[in-house]
Amino acid sequence: MKKPVPVRTTAEEPVDAKRSAIPPGRMAISGTVRGPDCAIPSLPGIYRHVGPTGEIDYAGQTNDLRQRQQQHERLGKLNLDKQRVAFAVAPPGTSKDALIETEKAHIARHQPSGNKTRGGNGRR
Repeated sequence: MKKPVPVRTTAEEPVDAKRSAIPPGRMAISGTVRGPDCAIPSLPGIYRHVGPTGEIDYAGQTNDLRQRQQQHERLGKLNLDKQRVAFAVAPPGTSKDALIETEKAHIARHQPSGNKTRGGNGRR
C-alpha cells in the first residue's frame, strides 16, 4: 500500500522533496524588476518569463528572485516590453535540490524556448 502524500496547508510548512518546491496555485506576476513598484522579493523561488500570448519563454530557479531578474534584464534575456515575470517564493527551509528538481519539472512540462538545458546546471 502506498504511503499517503502529506498535504501542505500553508506556505510555511516543509515541502515534500517528491513534490513541487513551491506552493500550489498560480504564480504571482510582475511587469517590473526594479524600484518600489517591483513585487518580486529577494527570496529563493521559481520563476518564468512569460510572453504576450502566455507562452513560457524561460523557466528557472534562484536563491534571490529579484536579483536574478535584474541580471536577466541587464543581459538582454528579459525584455519587459514583451515579457512578464511569473514567480513563486519557496517556503522557508526548502532545499536547493528541491528547487532544482522543481525547475527541471517545469522545463520538462513547458519546454520553454529560452532554456538551452534541462535545468539544474547553475552554480551551487
